[in-house]
Amino acid sequence: KDVPAGVELVRKSAEEKHPLGLYIFSVIQRSLPGYQTHPDIADETERMSIVQGLLRDGGSGGPVWWTAEAAHYICQKALGRQALNKDLGGDCLTKAVGLLKRSLDTGYLDAWENYGNCLFKGLGIARDRAEGIHWISKAAGRGYGAAMTYLARCYRTGTGVRKDRGLAMTWYRRAAKAGEDDALNDLGYFCREGLFRRKNIAEATKYYCQAAEAGHPRAMYNLAFFCENGIGMDKDVTRALQWYEKAAALGHKKAARRLKYRGWV
Repeated sequence: KDVPAGVELVRKSAEEKHPLGLYIFSVIQRSLPGYQTHPDIADETERMSIVQGLLRDGGSGGPVWWTAEAAHYICQKALGRQALNKDLGGDCLTKAVGLLKRSLDTGYLDAWENYGNCLFKGLGIARDRAEGIHWISKAAGRGYGAAMTYLARCYRTGTGVRKDRGLAMTWYRRAAKAGEDDALNDLGYFCREGLFRRKNIAEATKYYCQAAEAGHPRAMYNLAFFCENGIGMDKDVTRALQWYEKAAALGHKKAARRLKYRGWV
């Protein structure tokens, strides 16, 4: 795969004000390592996708377009960000589920994971955790990182499935191997706290470093804290400052407060 080339194509589409290009670029700005920006910038890109017709023009757009519309509806409802979009009349979650259902038969993994999440949480559809796990597991089995992490957390907590630490760690490691930064950060936390085995600060540091390099703001904060306090490494205030600044630039509030407390801003 050629991530930079893909990002450049999406960027070009966004610059041409294509609604789906704008929306996908907002997702890149939120989560893709090396391309993340402050959430306010991603919000503005997403807002422009709505202005240009993401929700109005996607009737025959196919699974990527439908899933983008559905994800927008779900996020707006979950985060209470209706001000970003004035077209949330009616039951937007029911609309989202309808769009996801249209995408299931295409094999689009993002749709499988999103539909499973809706079933699992009862978003726009009657809650059915067993069916939700079915779709999340299907996406995870095909190597979809977000679904692997979701499944790992379910097995860790026993939510919707029988609690199984062995399966939880299997899925966490698979997600981490796929570069899923949420999984890497979680693994760092487990090693730091000794939740699955004895505490291992060296391994926690390794996972935090990988997650931070992948662009995970919370991992950046955790790594900065380790650097500042000499946990798992020699104390390095300069490096701590750099990671706090990176996390704060991506909207991590605790990192911003830490910078202010230390008088670094």
